[in-house]
Amino acid sequence: TAAPRITPTPATEMSAFEPEVERVALTSRDLGVTLRASKATMEHVSLSARHTINLSFGLTNSGFAAGRVFNDLLLTGEQAAGEAPGLPGIRLVLHTAEATAEKKPVTQMVDGNGVYEFRNVAPGKYLLGLDTATLPANFRLPAQTTWPITVSPLQGIYLDLPFAAQRAVSGIVYMDFDGDGKFSQEIDTPIPGAYVRIGQAEAVTDNTGSYILRNIVAGKAEIRAVTTRGYSSRPISIELPASPSMLREQNLAISTLQAVNLDLPLAAQGAVSGTVYMDFDGDGKSSSRNDTPVPGAYVRIGQAEAITDGTGSYILRNIAPGQAEIRATTTRGYTSRSIMIEVPASPGILRDVNLTISKSQSRN
Repeated sequence: TAAPRITPTPATEMSAFEPEVERVALTSRDLGVTLRASKATMEHVSLSARHTINLSFGLTNSGFAAGRVFNDLLLTGEQAAGEAPGLPGIRLVLHTAEATAEKKPVTQMVDGNGVYEFRNVAPGKYLLGLDTATLPANFRLPAQTTWPITVSPLQGIYLDLPFAAQRAVSGIVYMDFDGDGKFSQEIDTPIPGAYVRIGQAEAVTDNTGSYILRNIVAGKAEIRAVTTRGYSSRPISIELPASPSMLREQNLAISTLQAVNLDLPLAAQGAVSGTVYMDFDGDGKSSSRNDTPVPGAYVRIGQAEAITDGTGSYILRNIAPGQAEIRATTTRGYTSRSIMIEVPASPGILRDVNLTISKSQSRN
């Protein structure tokens, strides 16, 4: 880089000015490239005999670092027009990549729109850091809390920083035995191991049928549950705000009337119904006095499947005509005695096909 020169205009010997007004200019081919004048590069001076005038011209090569801290509503790490509100109250720290006692870090609080700008930054490599103590409550601490940047002479570096609010949805997946779409501990049965999904987020219900979905994008979404046997809940439409939130009691009902259809012609559709019960007296017959109905049991004929309701009753639809074997399995793994039945060719319901679970069985 060539050193700046100070020249009189018009050019004459600097020591031989006659008493008059002269223009003195600062010139350099690096001005505007790697150097910037901090004041005017030309001065008008009035010279007189035996009089000395001191002139100063300021030069700088500093750049700046700027950007915006924003609420990442869609969890994409990028701003979208009108969909990324700024996060005020966050303090950022700028320090050199090789910090020394002489080079102290500079801190700045972002403004009300999340905008920051470090001015007059000398060229070099820096680390832009987050003061984690100023992160708003219920925002996730990002995996990265410092970002390397390089400031070039007279240039600016722009870096936007996304932060995600903690948004979650919780509830219970249950077998809706009374069909009212509302969870009742006395009537309905929670379903463990069901998959609950909102977009790309997924959770699995625990032993109590409860779930919690975390890291959900803001805005409208649909939530649905699917059991390990393929039964689907009624979908629920929800809306999550931009701010941190926990949407509770989003319970998902599985209807007991669901079954796997076989795509049979209407004329060939048959059905089978009955009751699954715990056979306490061991006589292989259903007795309301001695035996107990088993709710939530799975009843299967081939690929068709149904679940017993709160009274232990089931109905299997769309069954192909002919001989078939029917069996029931409880949620605890107990299995009924299988029964061979003859499904008629004409449409109708084959009733009172009751299945007994022996009380002596134990889960393997």
